[in-house]
Amino acid sequence: MHAPVSIVLPTYNRARYVAAALDSLLAQTLPAAQIIVVNDGSTDDTSTVMRGYGSRIEFIEKANGGKCAAINAALPRATEKYLWVFDDDDIACADALARHVAALEGDNAAGFTISGSFRCHDDADGITLKVLRAQPVRPFHDDDHLLELLLSSYIAGPATMIRRALIEQVGPYREDLARVDDFEMALRLSLVSRPVRLAEPRPSYYRRWHLGLRGWAGQRFDYGQSVARSRTEERMVLRDMQEQLTLAHYLPRPQWQQPLTEDRERQALLRCWAVMVQKGMWPEAGAALARLAEIGLDAGHMTHTETAWACRAFSDLNTLGDMRLHGTETTALGTALADRRVAGLKHAALRQTLYHVRAALAGRDWPRLRASAVLMQRVLWPAFLPSVRRAAQ
Repeated sequence: MHAPVSIVLPTYNRARYVAAALDSLLAQTLPAAQIIVVNDGSTDDTSTVMRGYGSRIEFIEKANGGKCAAINAALPRATEKYLWVFDDDDIACADALARHVAALEGDNAAGFTISGSFRCHDDADGITLKVLRAQPVRPFHDDDHLLELLLSSYIAGPATMIRRALIEQVGPYREDLARVDDFEMALRLSLVSRPVRLAEPRPSYYRRWHLGLRGWAGQRFDYGQSVARSRTEERMVLRDMQEQLTLAHYLPRPQWQQPLTEDRERQALLRCWAVMVQKGMWPEAGAALARLAEIGLDAGHMTHTETAWACRAFSDLNTLGDMRLHGTETTALGTALADRRVAGLKHAALRQTLYHVRAALAGRDWPRLRASAVLMQRVLWPAFLPSVRRAAQ
């Protein structure tokens, strides 16, 4: 018995890893009906490795154009009900495909699955996986999936199986992206459908973190550049999707089609502001904050959940690192937070800063402590300075 799944495995110069990835897919407890491997113009031994699999796979060779171009080349040949795009340097848990299929078969209204991963590094031999920790999907209410996706970009390709009909609806993968193609596709999917979690919270695959190069020919970059590249591409994607991603989409899913009352606008702006700050999109964050000040958002308006969302604005240490590079914009943010009408956001920033400081001291994490100092200097000082001056008078 084969599952109605087309697996697409794009690969580029990963001959040392791709066999392990493919072996894990061929060894699934419930085998896929179709496996398509796309060699995206590799210059190593990938073709030789793949020929050893014979008729067990469909093999496409194409000129180098990037991961997404490779996936798109395979889509017309994907014939099955479900699509599972897998990375060439990761390994699937033995029952991963069965669990993804069961989740979709059990929820006909869901368009795609979400699952966690095991974070792994290469062992001393540079190939064998060394499991560091499990990274399950963060707990959140299902209606807030889109907001969680915007804040944490938690979806990676192997963690998601998609109904092929949904891909046909939203269109192919965006080929100019090297780091956040999964995030961008997940955003488009989320606007027209909703996900379903796997029945068990345990991860479904082993995600390999290694120092090898990423990207395609002419666009190669190393592991150390990955975060900066991801953040740049995320900002580009969000700005490109401004028309599709309306303010209402920051609210829980059942409220997307409801009238945007002042109270709903306040909630949506709060969530939008948290996302814009976390992504380092300072003009957009400033605009959301200005409108929040007009409506009024003091501590009395903010529930415990809303305060938690506001804290997420400053939860990512990469955001704090960006603040060091954008002093003018982040100081302006702190000055705007001094407005009494948005006092709740100022106190959320203080709360998150104290959390970072305590965690840094407990773990002797000096880079995190330095990042917290940037947050204090750029945001908290200008935000609280008027209150300190009033108290001193």
